[in-house]
Amino acid sequence: MINPTLAMIRKLGSSLLLAELSAGERRSLFSTATHSKRLMVERSVMIIARTRLVAFLCGTLALLWVLIEAALPALGLRNGLLPLHLVMALAFFAITFLSRYRPTRPGAYCAILVLCGVPAAAQIFVMVFLASAIPPWLPDALAGGYACMPLVLAALPAVFPLALSEGAAFLLFALISLILVVVPGLRGVDWAAVAGGLVILLLIGGIAMLASVSQLALLTVKVREAMHDYVVGCFSRRFGEEWFELQFSLSQRVNSRLVLIVVDFSQPDHEVNEVALREVAGVLNDAMRLGDVLVRWSSDRFVLIAPNADSDHAEIALRRWLASAAPAALPLDHLLACYGLAERISDQAEDWWQLVDIAEARCVAARETGGNLLIPH
Repeated sequence: MINPTLAMIRKLGSSLLLAELSAGERRSLFSTATHSKRLMVERSVMIIARTRLVAFLCGTLALLWVLIEAALPALGLRNGLLPLHLVMALAFFAITFLSRYRPTRPGAYCAILVLCGVPAAAQIFVMVFLASAIPPWLPDALAGGYACMPLVLAALPAVFPLALSEGAAFLLFALISLILVVVPGLRGVDWAAVAGGLVILLLIGGIAMLASVSQLALLTVKVREAMHDYVVGCFSRRFGEEWFELQFSLSQRVNSRLVLIVVDFSQPDHEVNEVALREVAGVLNDAMRLGDVLVRWSSDRFVLIAPNADSDHAEIALRRWLASAAPAALPLDHLLACYGLAERISDQAEDWWQLVDIAEARCVAARETGGNLLIPH
């Protein structure tokens, strides 16, 4: 009885998250320890960009408040809060226009800490050092305004793609800010109001954490789909271009061989269906050497990147793979394969795109002669 209950709870928990996420990706929503390098970079870039956007908004509002205080001398704030708000505005604009954080996890954390540190430092400064400079009629209004600061900090994670542990750290920071607001008036504090404020803060913080985790889940799916084509089960073109450029540079550096094979599939009178392509890609993936990469270049065209491979052996192996893949994929229809092979040293390619063009030209020539053959290089 316990096992079916646990299975039902696990299924319900999975349905509350994105169904597209694997078990490992769901675990990454709780902690950043298992994030891939590409996900960390994409997430850091997004966090830093949104930090600067929020800083610009806060700086604009702080500057507007400075102009209001300067235009209304009756408020009596020129010697107290006006300079502080001016410094806050300048600090926020400095974060927006002068900060240049590296797209790494420490850089993203530094950007968030600086953004949160400005209002937190202003709150402490007001409560500790400016109490005597505040007009007698303003403390209640000021306390009410700064009492909203923890709520703003609790809601801030909704802007960023954060893991659950990072959102909890944000919520703890907001709780500390709430304590700083309550402690100065501890003797006359209204505990019912504090309890109500605490419940609201936890509610806002919880919703913000769900929003940030949802953003991280969507970003995880985006990064994964940018690297893999899960329809046919191989790498995507975006990843393939970056990988091939890297392998071409390494091949040039050590003067090693690098084989590129462009394979184009077709069926008489109709387009190749995804089932056939998935079967063919599965056979090729199983037969490739460790280190070779299969990339879906377009709808029915694949690119096989084989570092340190010999052209003759690659040609023989490819013919054998395609001969075994085609009947398995489409037992009733004919699957035609046109392919062109290029090698960096023998073709004297100076750039990776040049090697791709050579292989594609040979693939087109093979198609014009009837397919299922390889144009010699």
